[in-house]
Amino acid sequence: ALYAARRFGAARIIAVSRDIRHRLVDLGVHANRVSLVYNGVAAPRDGEAAAAAALRAALGFSAETVALGMIGRLEPVKGHLRVLRLFARLREELPNAALVFAGDGPLREEIEVEVASLGLGDVVHRLGFRDDVGAVMSALDVGIFASSHEGVPFAALEMMRRGVPLACFGVGGLLEIVDDDVTGLFAPPGDDDALRERLSTLVRDPSRRRALGEAAARAVGSSFSVE
Repeated sequence: ALYAARRFGAARIIAVSRDIRHRLVDLGVHANRVSLVYNGVAAPRDGEAAAAAALRAALGFSAETVALGMIGRLEPVKGHLRVLRLFARLREELPNAALVFAGDGPLREEIEVEVASLGLGDVVHRLGFRDDVGAVMSALDVGIFASSHEGVPFAALEMMRRGVPLACFGVGGLLEIVDDDVTGLFAPPGDDDALRERLSTLVRDPSRRRALGEAAARAVGSSFSVE
């Protein structure tokens, strides 16, 4: 991106988070040439709630099932394998939890092997690539972000817009869009035990999930809309 900007004489570079803006400045771009414009997301489409209910039924979820989910490309930076391992421990104490992965990528086969190794085949739902991602998000009770780095992920904003609270590592642009203990819960980066504890809290406490989710929807609707 920097090469293209310099090669073609770009007047301005737009960063989607303060974190990325700082990185660009550290790499030598003059601060006056970098503007911050956050990603914006639209309101959920009509019919998503019904589609989400149908998906939950198809996956065999009961009213008591708490669906935790990761949506995005299956690649190492996103942390799917570490989430599988901490979820295996979480399930020992909270058998009503289920895990959903939506997306495809280079880790697909390794994830399948790990799911089998942990004996989680019945409770980890690998949906692959989906063209109804809004309905998948709406079917979740909690979104998980275990990335080693993030910009401002659309998936996080889109989950929050649908009232899905997040449990995530405090990295990158997530620190700019999630208000800890208001619209989601942070764990220290790389601390799997802390992330598992945050997830356990949300699985156990539906009223807290609801409060965080409602606050998340309000925050994204007011500050991260397409408008």
